[in-house]
Amino acid sequence: MEHGLYEVFKDDFDPRQPWRVQFPRGRMAFHTKSEAVEAAAKFKAMDEGTRWFDVYYANEPTFTTPDSAAVESLSRTHTFVLRHPVDNKNDLSVESLLEKVFHHMQGEIWSPDGEARSLVYALGIRHTSMSVGDVVRDLKTGQLWGVASMGFIKLG
Repeated sequence: MEHGLYEVFKDDFDPRQPWRVQFPRGRMAFHTKSEAVEAAAKFKAMDEGTRWFDVYYANEPTFTTPDSAAVESLSRTHTFVLRHPVDNKNDLSVESLLEKVFHHMQGEIWSPDGEARSLVYALGIRHTSMSVGDVVRDLKTGQLWGVASMGFIKLG
């Protein structure tokens, strides 16, 4: 089972569901993919204006830009952290969308009070904030992008 943090929005959920974890700013998190997939069918965030990205953090951060070899070794070198929706109703460039993912994945944004600490420890990763060496997959195109010292680089 693939574990990670899958965000959804609280407005469409029954608060009596014990498996959900409440996050600030109207977000909720699920720690298994099957819970998130089931929940996704119940809310309206997967509309045409939303673009989804999978976020992978380096298991042993070296803070070096990933290269094409990262594509083949991703399952060994990185850990899936979460599936992130980005509002794309204005049809933004992929670079702009990736910057939104990067911004959201800074610890002070997605875990301002340490909400993700237990997830980070459970996944065995060593950092909460996205940084150089981490990888993002665009679910629309399947393209992998590596976090570089300035922006992202296309992998593969």
